[in-house]
Amino acid sequence: MLPVDAGTEFKFLTELRYLADAGLGHGDRIRAIMQEWSAANETANRYVRLPPEQARARELTNQWHASMQALQMLQRDLFVTTDALLGICGRIALILRPHREDTVPVRKERGERLRTILGIDRSHPVLDRTLRNKWLHYDEVLDEIGASYVHAQRFIESGALKERDRQNTLRLYVVDEMRIVYAGVGEFRLAEQFELLADLERRVAAGIASWAGRWRDDSDDDADPQ
Repeated sequence: MLPVDAGTEFKFLTELRYLADAGLGHGDRIRAIMQEWSAANETANRYVRLPPEQARARELTNQWHASMQALQMLQRDLFVTTDALLGICGRIALILRPHREDTVPVRKERGERLRTILGIDRSHPVLDRTLRNKWLHYDEVLDEIGASYVHAQRFIESGALKERDRQNTLRLYVVDEMRIVYAGVGEFRLAEQFELLADLERRVAAGIASWAGRWRDDSDDDADPQ
């Protein structure tokens, strides 16, 4: 394995810049999907509240089915985009807090150097892989919660949220709050993850901007005195 020289440092910084930007792009898409979902959900609920004789009208029935199909497609897109976002967050965490960092010297050097440049430590929340790990290894979550859940996944607005929804749903999206309630794991606010990515992007940009001066200073320090 190569030591962390100037080129290696720059490579990791540019990779972090790309990942943060991609993560924020997924964040924009998640916000848009959730807004579309809320609108489609309101439309579907409007038909549910109609008097039976009016709700049975063919045109209204077709509109209700169209709303339900739109909801299903948006829910699929939201799950897929969340999955992609968490994959990116996991890659970021692995670059900055590498696997087996304490036993592989070059990884330890890389993690420590990048965290120092970015002004963060090992406990920084952007490095928390709890949701990403449990999302990926969800079979372990299923082993732990057993038959206590009824729904694998549901989408709901906070005003309609009941305690039983928390108890019987594996992945519960509280759409208007951009919040995920994950059975046996915890609650996670996606907006906070977006803020962490935006902050990381700013830190990485500063690290890249100071890269040349940082390595020039190191070179001067290593030069033989004349």
